[in-house]
Amino acid sequence: MKALLTVLLLLSCAAAQAGIYKWTDKHGVVHYGDKPPDAAQEVPVGKVEAVELTPITILDDGTVRNNGQEDDSWMGKALAMVDDFKQAALKQINEWRGTTPAATNTAKVDIYTTAWCKACKAAKQWLANRGVQYTEYDIQQDPNAALRMRKLGGGGGVPFAVINGKTVQGFSPSDYQAALR
Repeated sequence: MKALLTVLLLLSCAAAQAGIYKWTDKHGVVHYGDKPPDAAQEVPVGKVEAVELTPITILDDGTVRNNGQEDDSWMGKALAMVDDFKQAALKQINEWRGTTPAATNTAKVDIYTTAWCKACKAAKQWLANRGVQYTEYDIQQDPNAALRMRKLGGGGGVPFAVINGKTVQGFSPSDYQAALR
């Protein structure tokens, strides 16, 4: 029994390490993959980054199917609520201390998310920490938002952001920073 548990634990650790990699080749073409590029592709080391992306499928009627491994159980929802409470409390504490970031950026940001997406929460927190105002669209609650996102080129995962007219799939701080400039 212990051997079986050990094997399952090792397999779950290996699955947890899987991710999405993004890199730009020498011709300026952006690639995404589940493995970093081969050495033969001659990609500079600093040009490869891990991107957070929660896979979804938007159906023709605007409904959203969660393809990810997020926990939709009552415990997962409770933990998500605790995380939301923690973020709100930290924001309030910063306001009381007078350390809220100044909103120096007048960017137009629309972000398409779902309530269960950890990468979406990270993206929203990143924007909030920099004082960037954004409009959020929950694609599971609003089928029209899901269809709008798909027409804009999204649909492979959330978060999906439109920052100053540039679309950004997934959450990558460097891509968000570049789009805000």
